[in-house]
Amino acid sequence: MSGFLIMFLLVLPFTSREQPGEILLIFPLLPGFPFHLNGFLLALTIVVKACAIALLMEPMLATSSLSATLHGFSRIGIPSPIIQMILLSHRYIFVFHQELLRMLRSMRVRGFTARTDILTMKTMGNFFGMLFINSYDRTQKVYEAMLCRGYRGNFPAFHTLEINGKDLAKGGMWIMIGFILLFIELMPSFPSP
Repeated sequence: MSGFLIMFLLVLPFTSREQPGEILLIFPLLPGFPFHLNGFLLALTIVVKACAIALLMEPMLATSSLSATLHGFSRIGIPSPIIQMILLSHRYIFVFHQELLRMLRSMRVRGFTARTDILTMKTMGNFFGMLFINSYDRTQKVYEAMLCRGYRGNFPAFHTLEINGKDLAKGGMWIMIGFILLFIELMPSFPSP
């Protein structure tokens, strides 16, 4: 995420529209590309908001188990296929990682050392091809095992979520904080003396 946001800070100040009364900086090495201060402030605002969203998502998603979070997503109306894709993707990232480590270990045992030559490129091409083939075979076996265990398009819910007064109070508090922050952001700023 930070690489994408850094691109905002590098590109937006040089490509934004010129506005009347705006401060422009002209660098000697880039005379055709003036640095727009308003563009920089806009890019900085985007970066700060994106970082705030990422920082708020971390405690939201990390404080409960993945199955409880996905069950909550289904309760607020997110379609079941999307939830299943998230759950299976989360599972198979670790399956692919274990398969990759197993294959790398077996290559090292057989004496493989990575170099910058054609033989290494050929070997790595075969490695990635076999990784995808082995992973595909493994996912097929897991899918067949799921069908044998009664999978019919949705996963059983192991959590029953009940809303109580404490949850409503916490939710109301966070909604009030959000409205206060929006109000502060939309308030007209007063010129300094």
